[in-house]
Amino acid sequence: MTDLGIVSVLEEKIERLLSYLNDLEKEKSQLIQKLKERDATITDLSTKIETLEGERADVGSRVERMLEKIESITTRSDEEAFVHPSESQASSDASIDFNQQG
Repeated sequence: MTDLGIVSVLEEKIERLLSYLNDLEKEKSQLIQKLKERDATITDLSTKIETLEGERADVGSRVERMLEKIESITTRSDEEAFVHPSESQASSDASIDFNQQG
């Protein structure tokens, strides 16, 4: 192979190498853009998770308070059911007398 042939082969290899390098730079740029988009998505999702966790805690507290109220009502109803009938009648009579006076 002549010196000119060697230079031509070398030039061709360098051109392919530069083309490959250019392709890699484009791919890197695309990957960086995708990474930025994914980071933004992660940030958005993290914010939503925090919001939903806060809402879930609030709902849990509200449900707990409602259950306590229901328990309170149930306990009162159970206690009233066990009142002796004569006590219940005396209580009714007292309220009737009070209403008649007013």
